[in-house]
Amino acid sequence: MVRKMAGLEIIRTIQFERNVKGLSKRYRSLEDDIKILMSVIAEYPEGKLPISFRLRGYPGCYFVKVKKIRSDSFPSKGINSGFRLIYGWMETHGQIQLIELYHKKDKELENANLLKKFCNEIR
Repeated sequence: MVRKMAGLEIIRTIQFERNVKGLSKRYRSLEDDIKILMSVIAEYPEGKLPISFRLRGYPGCYFVKVKKIRSDSFPSKGINSGFRLIYGWMETHGQIQLIELYHKKDKELENANLLKKFCNEIR
């Protein structure tokens, strides 16, 4: 799915769609939460501390990890609540590609192999 927002093209990858489908079963407000998040990402595509930051270790690729995502579906707002979103920022193309979405309680870190594969494909 491709959406235009603030002059940027936001692309939802197949992996991201799979993640959303699985998480939507547990978190009913997820799609609404993603819409709100997209407006923030469109304003700060390169990342904005402390909400998001650039992931290092992927030469030639610009990946951002958003670590503070709130949802109306969360029963609590403690340190372990929240989604994590990984996206690629292709400034020269005016594109953001949403790559991975997961809940912190399900896994701690992003899928490095997925990011390496994605990076090799876009170069």
